[in-house]
Amino acid sequence: MTWQGTGTSISGGVSEDATQLCTLAQVKRALGVSDSDTDDDDALVQIIQQVSAQMEGLGGANRRMTEHTLSYAYFDVPHAGCDILYAPAWPIVSCGAVVEAADNAWASGTTLVVDTDYYLDSDRGRLIRVGSWLTGRRSVRAASLKAGYVSPVTSSAGGFALASGQVLMPADVVGAAIAQAVHAFNKRIDPAAVGQSAGGASLSDSAVVLAGDLLPGVAAVMKRYRRLLP
Repeated sequence: MTWQGTGTSISGGVSEDATQLCTLAQVKRALGVSDSDTDDDDALVQIIQQVSAQMEGLGGANRRMTEHTLSYAYFDVPHAGCDILYAPAWPIVSCGAVVEAADNAWASGTTLVVDTDYYLDSDRGRLIRVGSWLTGRRSVRAASLKAGYVSPVTSSAGGFALASGQVLMPADVVGAAIAQAVHAFNKRIDPAAVGQSAGGASLSDSAVVLAGDLLPGVAAVMKRYRRLLP
């Protein structure tokens, strides 16, 4: 799996990246911290990235939310007559060749034609077959499957413009990520408080982040985007 996007370097060496569900600037505004105050920037970026991963985990959406590209996505077709397959992430931005093949014989498989043999329901991440899909384990393969929402880090970069098929990260997810990051930041503890030497470092340099469970409101938001399949 690969993800594509830009990174923004922060003063202390930690970089924002396109896996984040919200930006450093958004969280600083929520905390009432001015843009010029960079003392906690590194800690905040780490928290945002941890929180983003947590929100995409089993307790949250159970899938990658940010835009990424799978070289190949494989699908099991458990029974005859199955006409709908669900991509591991959505919305689907673009999709390369879709092939049906028995026993992983992809070189001799059947390459399907979009809008003739199958249709893409991009918003819901579905591949809908005209007729039914070939039955079997890993009997369908989609190449270069690009899916997910554009990270606010990417969309806030100068000169960014949505390409065909791209969808911005939903506002409720961004808001939930901001709330969870603020909560995690406020729950930090100084290692000195638990018997570890802080070494004279500032709290932002030595803080241990205690994110805990997702806030109830955050969990409720992520439930709307949850992937129910394995």
